[in-house]
Amino acid sequence: MASAAAVHEASHAVAAWSYGLKLHASSVMEGRGHAGMSWLAEGDLEANPLHVAATLLSGEIGEKIYQGRPARFNWLRQHHDADSAGRLCDSWPDPLKARRMAELMAESLLRVRWKAVMALAEELDQRHVLTGEEVDRICKATGIKKAGVRAIASPRSQSRW
Repeated sequence: MASAAAVHEASHAVAAWSYGLKLHASSVMEGRGHAGMSWLAEGDLEANPLHVAATLLSGEIGEKIYQGRPARFNWLRQHHDADSAGRLCDSWPDPLKARRMAELMAESLLRVRWKAVMALAEELDQRHVLTGEEVDRICKATGIKKAGVRAIASPRSQSRW
């Protein structure tokens, strides 16, 4: 059984990988007041702000899914993920809709890719640190797809007309 900290960091890593964000590493070693950390490259001007916000939310949301609790993000919690995601969403014309959209994006992404979250969490619990390259290898080995890539053909593409 994976630790909550490993599920939290694995959820960040799967979201980052799925959205094509550059992940340097994920860790479940105690430090700086955290049970773990995931490091994204800063300054990616091409990154969609809602993808980044959903990646930030995915740690807490992944933990809640794992614990069988409602997958709602606590925006009022004093935490760097909430602060950073809030700033990204608050720059949108309707910040409340942007916040809810980021939550829904994170939850749906994780539920569809849960096999990869658990594979990464188990590996993090054993090794404590995974590089971005190792996350990439594990995600690919589980067969998950990047966000926006259809896992199955649409009914239209299967039509005989």
